[in-house]
Amino acid sequence: MVKLKIGKLAQIENSEIEVKPFTIFFGESNTNKSYTLFALYYMYKLIKENNIANDFLQNKALSPIRFTNEEEIIQSFTVFDEKIERHMKELLIKNIRANDVKRISLNTKEILEFIDSKFQQKINTFFQDLFLLENPPSYKISIALDSHELYEIFFSEGGDGGEWFVKEKNTKKFFAFGLMGNFRGDTIEKIKEKLLINGLKSIIDRLFPQKELFLLPPARGSIVDLQDSLLLMSFEDFSFPGVIKEFLKTYIPILKTTRIYQYEMNKFFEELFFEIFEMKPLYDRRTRKTTLKLKNCEEIPITAVASSIKEISPLYFILRAGNLKRKAIFIEEPEAHLHPSLQIKMAYLLSSVVKHGGNIFLTTHSDYFIGALNNLIKLWNIKELNPELANSLMEKYSIREEYLVSPEDIAVYLFKKCENHKVKVERINIGRYGIPLASFRDAFRKLADMTEELHYELFNLEKLNIKSSGKRSKN
Repeated sequence: MVKLKIGKLAQIENSEIEVKPFTIFFGESNTNKSYTLFALYYMYKLIKENNIANDFLQNKALSPIRFTNEEEIIQSFTVFDEKIERHMKELLIKNIRANDVKRISLNTKEILEFIDSKFQQKINTFFQDLFLLENPPSYKISIALDSHELYEIFFSEGGDGGEWFVKEKNTKKFFAFGLMGNFRGDTIEKIKEKLLINGLKSIIDRLFPQKELFLLPPARGSIVDLQDSLLLMSFEDFSFPGVIKEFLKTYIPILKTTRIYQYEMNKFFEELFFEIFEMKPLYDRRTRKTTLKLKNCEEIPITAVASSIKEISPLYFILRAGNLKRKAIFIEEPEAHLHPSLQIKMAYLLSSVVKHGGNIFLTTHSDYFIGALNNLIKLWNIKELNPELANSLMEKYSIREEYLVSPEDIAVYLFKKCENHKVKVERINIGRYGIPLASFRDAFRKLADMTEELHYELFNLEKLNIKSSGKRSKN
């Protein structure tokens, strides 16, 4: 359970975000939802783009432990696959005689504390680059993890290669293993380092499996309009705000992906996208042009379509390629410019992404989006109690099974304005009936009260005007 702890971030103070596969930020404008989303994005970016495993081992004093006898190995371990178990025991027993099998215990807490120290060192610079600020404010943000699981890395080097294994200490089950080669010319210490780094990388991958990051900032539609020019130049040479650079770094390469059906799930999402929005973007790598294919088979340039379609088109390219389970998508206002009926369907699409292993982090101002998500949560709970009734309701309202994501995978946060221009981030408990819509209800109640009063006053004025006109006509 990874958490983002905010000591201070713009107007936010002393808040905590528990990261779930579907993490949603909502609340009024100017409550720093975007800043929080960017901080969360950087947490994943730091791990993806830096050699954390290598840095960690260089800063840690290791104390290898040798096995003492064959019986210790045989009695200590079980693994998921009998062939792997047999191979593992044979390898370790054989290498006991060579006295070169070693074991290093690592605690998840140690690894996270090291990642957190790197995060705190670099988060200010990240925000400075993101917004092109010469004198950025100081941020106090850290990463924490509730779990204190122990892992052990076993490694054996010999000849021109070696092998490494990783297991959970408490369960005694191996979850990663691999063969390493091409060690010619390396010293024994270098071989050990390579084997250990691979073992540690597997632990970090277990904690943070999302390796493909996508940031979809606000007003991205205008950037999509410019893509013909952008693809012909290196955007690194221009002083774009950092948030646009982050978007382009992931968007441009995904356009060029040729093997779009590496996974069956990609085909499913391409079809689902087309079903929901009745269109799909097409990119021609030769001409570097994006067009839009409509359901009536018409094809038009993307520059000629509505801003709502431009805003969602990058999501299509992200979903159609690569392993969904490795993706973390950070979206500013996925409902932007969409008609309410499509805002509801956008909730269905993103829920389906999470259902199938993707991670979605987003900000929203849409009560339609949250309301649609609430209905999916209710259907999930009805299905738990009465599957037959749930299936009947899903058929009635055209809800697919693929839309239903477990409430356990959802975290919702309300960004609430307080006194002294401060912002409080509140975790919203998801109950049987979904997410309470207090923030939206307050705004709607004010609107409804005003509407009722204006209607009443206008009605009275019209009655008075009619009476006054009647009197004048009699005279």
